[in-house]
Amino acid sequence: MPLSMARTNNEVTVVDFRGNLAVRKRLNELGLIKGTRIKIIQGSKNGSMLIKVLNSKLVINLSTAHGVIVS
Repeated sequence: MPLSMARTNNEVTVVDFRGNLAVRKRLNELGLIKGTRIKIIQGSKNGSMLIKVLNSKLVINLSTAHGVIVS
């Protein structure tokens, strides 16, 4: 399922990416790689998501979150 559909306070694992190569590269640089665990801190109420990746918190927009496939 897309990361944009994950619920607040859930932990998910990145399994794949869809979309623009430049965006995928930037996400990899931020620590979002296949197999990484992500905690959803705040869902998509305002058009963006707050997530915890490793020891960092990131805000990503919904279109980017929609291209991150998680399980």
